[in-house]
Amino acid sequence: MRARRLVILWDYYQHYHLARLAALETLAHHGGWQVIPMAAGQRGATVDKHEMARPDPKAAPLDLGGIEGDIHSAEVARNLLQELNRANPDAVMFPGYGFSVSRAALRWCRKHRRGAVMMFESTENDAVRTWPKELLKRLIVRQADSVFCGGRTHAAYAAKLGIPIDRVFLKYSVVDNDYWRMHADAARIARPSASPPRFLAAGRFIPKKNFTALVEAFGQFKKTDTNGWRLVLVGDGPEGNHIRAAINQLNLTDSVDLPGYLTAAEIAHLMGVADIFVMPSLHGEQWGLVVNEAMATGLPVIVSQCCGCAPDLVDESATGLLFDPGNPGDLLRAMRRLAEDCALRSKFGSAGQLLIQAFSVDEFARQAMAAVAKAIDVAQGRSRLGFPFPF
Repeated sequence: MRARRLVILWDYYQHYHLARLAALETLAHHGGWQVIPMAAGQRGATVDKHEMARPDPKAAPLDLGGIEGDIHSAEVARNLLQELNRANPDAVMFPGYGFSVSRAALRWCRKHRRGAVMMFESTENDAVRTWPKELLKRLIVRQADSVFCGGRTHAAYAAKLGIPIDRVFLKYSVVDNDYWRMHADAARIARPSASPPRFLAAGRFIPKKNFTALVEAFGQFKKTDTNGWRLVLVGDGPEGNHIRAAINQLNLTDSVDLPGYLTAAEIAHLMGVADIFVMPSLHGEQWGLVVNEAMATGLPVIVSQCCGCAPDLVDESATGLLFDPGNPGDLLRAMRRLAEDCALRSKFGSAGQLLIQAFSVDEFARQAMAAVAKAIDVAQGRSRLGFPFPF
């Protein structure tokens, strides 16, 4: 009797995908499952300089031939269908609802009565919603047999789109907490006692990350700072010149560090020598995995209310501070409050590190397999009617 097979498809694989995959493979193997990882397109994923090595090179994700993030390609969707026919899995996990490859996976699962698990990262408020698109989205999402999502706001949106709550599973948005903790701890131990305190932020330099507003808030913060605080902004992107111009205009060149793109290990090192992590996103931040990473290292966090992770990870009485990015003074107030209170920083950091243990790669694996089991059960109980849309 052959092992049951689970295909898991992501657009491409970075370090956090590989950590989740490793945990899923371990748990699935114990249950008699073979996990078959696929990537819509791996080319270009090295832009973030993350290691792609796997212990067994033969077990590397199967590349379906697209470029990084190429999940709208009709050619990649056709390649996926060919590989699904070849693998003949019992269930398929796939990203979202708005992509050609996702709809191809749904069509295949409907035709063959196999479990369809939609990895669902949207919240109701992460984009402007219009009723025609919401109606179409509802029709597509309801074709999934189960949904695997990050947190409460994602689950609520999936339920609003018509997925019964007993078919919704949480803890999708996780990182390898132990990796981040160990690398940061090593850096923290070696940190010179006289080093200046630091705010840290990391991400692509794009408008929704709102780094210019963070620079402006830091400029206001420095007007009353007597402790030599610095700001470290990790990353680069289209907004880089605009951010650098704001730094120059506010005379902050001696107080802001721009190390550019860094590897996961290098970012973890910076988290180990930082004092406060800031996530200033404006909108469209469906989760914000870098907040998980910061909390895993024991950093207190300041997080925008627009981040999808905020309701699940940030408790203002325990783990961090929230702010409204639409209120220019809100971020500054949070930065000053946390910078001035070392005891509060320590409290938030310890509590956050404890809370994030519930968002582990092992928990991802357990919830993923629960979603797979539910999907198979639902799929076996429905008709063999095909996917009811021609796209």
